[in-house]
Amino acid sequence: MKNVLVMCTGNSCRSIIAEALINAKLKHIQAYSCGVSPSGFVNENVKKILTKKDQDDNLGYISHCFHCGNRVVGKEITENCIICKNKLHSAGPLWIGQLFDKKFIISMMEEIPKFVVDSKCEKILEKCELEAEMPITYYTLDDIASKMKRSPLKIKNVIKKLQDAGFIASPTSLNPTGFRTDCDIDNMKKIFEN
Repeated sequence: MKNVLVMCTGNSCRSIIAEALINAKLKHIQAYSCGVSPSGFVNENVKKILTKKDQDDNLGYISHCFHCGNRVVGKEITENCIICKNKLHSAGPLWIGQLFDKKFIISMMEEIPKFVVDSKCEKILEKCELEAEMPITYYTLDDIASKMKRSPLKIKNVIKKLQDAGFIASPTSLNPTGFRTDCDIDNMKKIFEN
């Protein structure tokens, strides 16, 4: 068994989560954590995450095909792409559950009139609300355009085309040219060709 030391500044958040993930998912590695300037406490949000009942249900892997753009989200690593049969590149273990709590985002937006809030922050919250119940992965306009060997469409046009074809779609707050959808890569290419 190999030993790994995960180090950050205060040893109250990032390193503790990394230690827990490694120990939970990588059976051949024993992880420990420390801090350069240990704070002496564990962040309250970290405690909530590490004791959350559905934590194991929401940890897994995202596998990506750099050849065709297909993505697979699951509890185990997927080795080969089901579309083009090329090798997938995987990341994880990581959180594969929902990133945003829609009720909480709505409650934050309801508070906006009571405070001075930058318009950029308000737009991010609007996107977070739209994508709160979307699939975990997202695509970028440039990546799709590159796969199709054409110039990128505008984000509004992409969202509309996908929705008109019966798929769910929204912009993502994580990337200005990114969007989330339940449409697979092959159908996406067909929709955007028209």
